[in-house]
Amino acid sequence: MMRMKKELSANRTASRKPSNDAVEAYIAAISEPTQSTLRQIREIIRSAVPTEAAEVISYGIPAFALSKPFFGYAAFKNHFAILPFSGSLFNSFSEELKPYTHTKSSLHLPFDKPLPATLIRKLVLARLAAIPHSKPPQAHSSSEGAGRGPHPNFRSRNVATKLSLEQMKQLVKDHFEDFVNKRNAGVIRTNMTPDFYDHDGPGGKPTGVEGDEEMMLRMYKAMPDLHLTIEDIIAEDDKVMCRNIWRWTDSSSGKKMQFHGFVLWRFEGDKIAERWATVTPPAEGTSWATTHAYDAAPVRA
Repeated sequence: MMRMKKELSANRTASRKPSNDAVEAYIAAISEPTQSTLRQIREIIRSAVPTEAAEVISYGIPAFALSKPFFGYAAFKNHFAILPFSGSLFNSFSEELKPYTHTKSSLHLPFDKPLPATLIRKLVLARLAAIPHSKPPQAHSSSEGAGRGPHPNFRSRNVATKLSLEQMKQLVKDHFEDFVNKRNAGVIRTNMTPDFYDHDGPGGKPTGVEGDEEMMLRMYKAMPDLHLTIEDIIAEDDKVMCRNIWRWTDSSSGKKMQFHGFVLWRFEGDKIAERWATVTPPAEGTSWATTHAYDAAPVRA
């Protein structure tokens, strides 16, 4: 049975145990699939906090702490809760919180909806900014896209991949098949790390899981017969490079269109952590940005 807890009032005394074992015990007591999703929430928060933040139990729930606990999360009977231990933080996120039920200090996430990873990370960073002398998360140390600084939410972990070269290539093949050809945009949340960083997202701007998922949903609508084929794929160390062709029928002219994409993926554990990409101009001279309802990444020499 899933472990259930009542959300405690702010005036209760916190009982803290600076031990990952206590956090693991809390999560392990929760049944699947709720447990796996709660672990995802934990990783999303962890990706945005400083490396020196400790995991503790505070007010009976898992939390991250610096000098004291500053951000908690939990699973309750009908929802997950994000608890920033602040009664005023949500005031700055009124628009983004409209789709969700929340109190002054607790955001409720329904079990049957995708996790708003970007929103959770924003809340963590805002909470950190309100803590005197707190340090921002460390920047990722790998090479970044030309002219761009590191993503503020992408923390260096030096996590090695668990997969063989063939397994990495197969995951990329499966991802493209599901994400593009089978129109399953949500698969990105399974195949990517919670803090996945796309250096070349829509419009050539960095984005994450939610940004790429939204882009694909727009592409499904604009290109009903969109289909991708992988022409070449190679793997080395923790990276996979592939050349693919995207084909579709232009809705306004009826012309058969295509462009070539070149994508580099970097793996951590058994998931994809980073992406770099460049594309050729669509064939037949049709303008990507004006024909379709999204911006194309700039073509690089």
